[in-house]
Order: sequence, then structure tokens, then C-alpha cells
Amino acid sequence: MAIKQGEIWLVNFAPQVGTEITKIRPALVVSSDIFSAMPRRMVVPLRERKSFHEEISLFVALQPTEENGLTKKSSADCSQAKTFDRQRFVKKLGALSAEELETIIAGIQTYLGK
Repeated sequence: MAIKQGEIWLVNFAPQVGTEITKIRPALVVSSDIFSAMPRRMVVPLRERKSFHEEISLFVALQPTEENGLTKKSSADCSQAKTFDRQRFVKKLGALSAEELETIIAGIQTYLGK
């Protein structure tokens, strides 16, 4: 199964520990396609957009579109990027534009202090 950078997939985040995000939810693939032969991919989980997300730059706003397959206003939670085995990937929903992907990668870099 090909899982490419910029795609949005339903991913199984369970089991959860502490305040980690959980359940099967949309996630954006951020790892480079150069490493697509590896059995793992890095993702950023997507969650329903909340008003307090506006105040925190680590929550990048995403609007639902036909292209991305989202059904509600969402936030990419750049503070919870994770690497998962391909077995956790359930179904492809769509993909983001290159500009949206770059904004989220910049959010991850902010979290890393870059």
C-alpha cells in the first residue's frame, strides 16, 4: 500500500497513554516519500477545530474540501506528530495542497524550536 506525503488517512492511534490523542482519526502523512520503502510513516493527527486552537500556533486550521476528504473544520495538532507502522493505516481520505502541507511542517518545526 502506497502512503504518500501530504495524504490524509484514517489512522488507528489506540492505545493511548496519558494525554496522547487516541482512537481512529484522520492524520496527515508528513514523512518524506524518499523513505516510503520503510515500514513506518510519520503523521500529524487531525482533530475537530476548537476556538482555543486560534490562540496556539501548533494547531493549524484546515477546512473540509473534496480534495482532502475532511467532513468538518479541523486542526492539525503539530505537537503530537507520531511515527506508526503501516498496519495502523485504515483508509485514505484525500490529500492537502503543497502550501497547506508546508504550513503544517512549519508548525512541527516551531514545536522543535527551529
